[in-house]
Amino acid sequence: MPLAAQLTDPVATAVLPLADTLRAGATVVNYADNQVLRRGTNGITCLTDRPADNRLSLVCYPSAVEGYMRRGRELSAEGIRGNEYRAILGAEVKTGALYFPSGVLLRNVSGTINDATGVPDSVRVWVEFLLPFADAAALGIPLFDSGLDPWMMSAGTVAAHVMVRYRWVTWDEVE
Repeated sequence: MPLAAQLTDPVATAVLPLADTLRAGATVVNYADNQVLRRGTNGITCLTDRPADNRLSLVCYPSAVEGYMRRGRELSAEGIRGNEYRAILGAEVKTGALYFPSGVLLRNVSGTINDATGVPDSVRVWVEFLLPFADAAALGIPLFDSGLDPWMMSAGTVAAHVMVRYRWVTWDEVE
């Protein structure tokens, strides 16, 4: 399917962060209403693009953390952000109300859709490892992007994650 056409198909669009071999088996959840659009078989869940803007924002993650990710979407929908957002999620993970394993890999694609073409001119592609409450020093990971190594963001919080170098690619390279 041509990439321009994929943006009109929410399922085909949602799985773009994945390698071709993983796309057919992924579960797809509608970001707007949390409805499952397609049940998968490979233990990976992908979210459709957020509605009503010219940004393309796609993420795929292990299905085991869907409860955590769904709760994050609920808090965002309520307008809860930043420290309050992390405090609520952190408390719910610490008490066991939300399950979160010791770490998971997220695959991401984002960009701005060109109004003239209907697709992004280029997109940012990256992976990140969510490691709740991880300490950067204990892992030997810098806190800032030095241009050489992965780096940690939100260290010590439920949102602690290691960013792996991202790259910009043309829209055609996503395929």
